[in-house]
Amino acid sequence: MNIDHFHCIGSEHVSNAKPCQDYSRTYIDASRGIFAGAIADGCSGSKGDPSVGAMFLVNDYLQIVKHELYQTSPDIGIKDSLIFGMKDLCDRGYCYDDFFATLIGMVKTPTSFNVHWFGDGYVVLRYFDGIVKVKCIDYPFNMPAYLVHELTEDIELFIAHTGNTYKLITYTLNSDGELLSTEEEDLKATDYLTLDLQPEVESLASVSIFSDGLGLLKGDEPAPLYWKDCTAALNLTTFANVKGDFVKRAVTARFNRKKKFIPFDDYSQVTYVSYD
Repeated sequence: MNIDHFHCIGSEHVSNAKPCQDYSRTYIDASRGIFAGAIADGCSGSKGDPSVGAMFLVNDYLQIVKHELYQTSPDIGIKDSLIFGMKDLCDRGYCYDDFFATLIGMVKTPTSFNVHWFGDGYVVLRYFDGIVKVKCIDYPFNMPAYLVHELTEDIELFIAHTGNTYKLITYTLNSDGELLSTEEEDLKATDYLTLDLQPEVESLASVSIFSDGLGLLKGDEPAPLYWKDCTAALNLTTFANVKGDFVKRAVTARFNRKKKFIPFDDYSQVTYVSYD
């Protein structure tokens, strides 16, 4: 078992002299069978510095997870804890607009496996039998719900502008990338997702989380990642070995095969593998 992360800047931000607005990190306590990781994607249209918000959300998520795993004192939940942390920093002088960032985190313990999904991005599940499920979220007008909306009445403005629902799309493919089925589920705009993977943990070979940079590797328009483009998800979750920085090796190798290709958008990925 292992978990690894990688993030890099996209060509759009390089050409506009902007910092990388994606961030990723992982945490391992192998002695207790705990593997956790998170990615965040700052909104380029923010008036603040979303690279700050992306870094904060990832680091705070991992701190909250560790608190819940190791402490016996009552907690207030991951979502509320993240909101409390953003409010605290805003009270200390940080800009509200710094925190326009999406977040996906996952934590695997010996008795549980959950993915926490706040905003857009992708979750890719690979099974030992060769089946691959690519899950993505399609928000109207490519405008995801940001946790920072919860700090003000902006969440009501968000709903009024984009509507009250979004789609969770699941593409099921075989190992060759052939589409087997497509499922769509309408969810309320303010319902952040928790995926409980524990019931199928024995059949899962790997679980990967990506920012929406995955859907822009060809410079295409934003999400959803339609099934015909799922080859990127397949390639970036196939590893020659899973020792050390295995995600970094897989991603940079793919980019190098494209003659030093730099992704159009900032890119971030965390992958947990259940095999050695």
